[in-house]
Amino acid sequence: LSSLLNQREYYKKILEDSIEYLKINSASSKPVKAVKELSEDLAKIIGAFCEDGSLSIQFVISSKTEDELYKIKTRGIIKKSQSRKEYYIPISLNRNNYDKLADFSKENKDFQTQAHYSIELTDEYQSNVEAFNKWIFDLFEIKPNSFNKSDVAWRTTFSNKIFARYLINFFGFLPGYKTDIVSEPDIIKNSIFQIRKAFAKGAIMFDGCVTKRKTICFSTISPNLAKSIKDILEKDGLKAGSFLNNRKEYSVYTFANESIEKLLEYFEKGTKKWELLRWLTDSNFESHQITYEKDFKNTNTIYGLLREMKVADANTIKKKINCNFLTVRNHFIIL
Repeated sequence: LSSLLNQREYYKKILEDSIEYLKINSASSKPVKAVKELSEDLAKIIGAFCEDGSLSIQFVISSKTEDELYKIKTRGIIKKSQSRKEYYIPISLNRNNYDKLADFSKENKDFQTQAHYSIELTDEYQSNVEAFNKWIFDLFEIKPNSFNKSDVAWRTTFSNKIFARYLINFFGFLPGYKTDIVSEPDIIKNSIFQIRKAFAKGAIMFDGCVTKRKTICFSTISPNLAKSIKDILEKDGLKAGSFLNNRKEYSVYTFANESIEKLLEYFEKGTKKWELLRWLTDSNFESHQITYEKDFKNTNTIYGLLREMKVADANTIKKKINCNFLTVRNHFIIL
């Protein structure tokens, strides 16, 4: 026994190396491929998630009697499940209550607790979301629970506890709001440059755009994330600038006449922005995703309005051409 204890780290490593799939204790759950290394694809997933992803956790406390739930000091509303014949309190987790409810789950054995995880990502371009789904399947062998188009964007969702645990335990994400506080995770920031570049690629693909001047512009309201993206671009040999606009949005941009091949490395091959950058630099390049009606008609319309009106803000233009604010912002950047 003493000999085994002395070699426990050795045997622990053998066990970890032999694990190929992970599965939660549920009959309906499917095994998830165990990802053991921080790869470029995983870094791209995290970069995309920083920009257009969200993590939601619904925590449920249940009991056979309603009186027991009244003893819990929570703002949750007690509900009754007719099928299970029990009472429950559903609570949406966020960074303010996450640790408290995790402790509650461990310490209070008189109640049953469950957590339902949902990871969601949205983007206006189908090819971007398809690339995100492919990265996840290639690594974890997980398919989305739903993948569809709403009025203005494509949406993919994953209800998977193990994938969510990767986001929480390895990359420090918590459920709830993150827009202006999100940053490059330390595990990525302290990795080799190719991992950091893959992270930037994921972020730029989803919240960056290609301009008519053949440059990249990336926007975020997180100052820390903007700083990281600028640092990565500069370390890659690109000249980059940044500014804070009137909407408190940080923009990071490359200068004209940079290597197109290097700029293309920040977009997944075959996605719309990758094709747009190719199309702007190669008159013979044929794209099935880029058309005048969908991609340039509004830009020219806005250009004409600006020439006519001389001065106009995004809200005025939005009303004139009947589109959302994000669309106007992107056309402004292109112009």
